[in-house]
Amino acid sequence: MTSTSTLGRPRFGGSSFALGATSLLIGLILSGSVGYLAATLRDEPFWRSMTVFTLCTLPVMTILAWTLLVDRSSLSGFLRNPEESVETHWYTSAATGAFHDILLTLGITVTVLSITGYEIDGALLGTGVLLLAMLDSLARYLLAQRRG
Repeated sequence: MTSTSTLGRPRFGGSSFALGATSLLIGLILSGSVGYLAATLRDEPFWRSMTVFTLCTLPVMTILAWTLLVDRSSLSGFLRNPEESVETHWYTSAATGAFHDILLTLGITVTVLSITGYEIDGALLGTGVLLLAMLDSLARYLLAQRRG
């Protein structure tokens, strides 16, 4: 019988510490690459841009590396078939409903913008759609969870 832990163990063998250290190292490399790319493409001081983008993407890149490296069976609370859980059903239902809400909202938005001739910045529109999708999915997931 193998032991489990909150952080798990790496697929390549070793301890939870090895998994954390490797994930952090890969996260630093990936976020440093993003920071370098952003700094070369922006018209701001190089080191300031690189530092800000590296620090902002470091947590995400570290978690991404951990997700790819962890042996799921070494995690406490491991589910052998997570796709068969009730939470997965709630998520699927929430994502489906949110997708339809986004289609409806974008359809109405495009119609109104076409009629009025008003223009919206693409980044602003994309951010609005992303936030709407996230909040809609969250609300639908919590509602499904409450219903049981």
